[in-house]
Amino acid sequence: MRTALVLSALLLTTVASTAQDGASWKVTVSKKNMLTASNADDTITNTVRLKKADLSNNGIFKIEYIEPKNSATKGWIRHIAIYDTNSNAMTQLDSTHIIQFYNRDLLKLLWSRKKLIAYTWANPADPGMAAAIRIRRFRLCSIELVD
Repeated sequence: MRTALVLSALLLTTVASTAQDGASWKVTVSKKNMLTASNADDTITNTVRLKKADLSNNGIFKIEYIEPKNSATKGWIRHIAIYDTNSNAMTQLDSTHIIQFYNRDLLKLLWSRKKLIAYTWANPADPGMAAAIRIRRFRLCSIELVD
């Protein structure tokens, strides 16, 4: 029994660590595509640099996470969150694949912080299964306010 529990925990850890493979995400500002990416390790190109003028209209800032078709995390609860550079959560949405703000609200967040980081992660819906695995945040992009 104990061996089966340890093996299932190891299997779930492996599944959780490779669950993001094949995923992609898209960042749009006022219906203009600013970033389409699929590699979380590419921190340079996964940066969205915005000017105050980009956020001055009444448009929408949106990050959309696209799950791979044969994902190991299908049916899991997806979370998307925006953090500052000190790892303080600015906002978090649960059970979603999209996070969106009015441009003016994002500008308020960026005005004092200059840089935000968007993350996603998924938890199993089963609490027992969730307790057995380690969940890690998956970096989607950085959002910077430039002059």
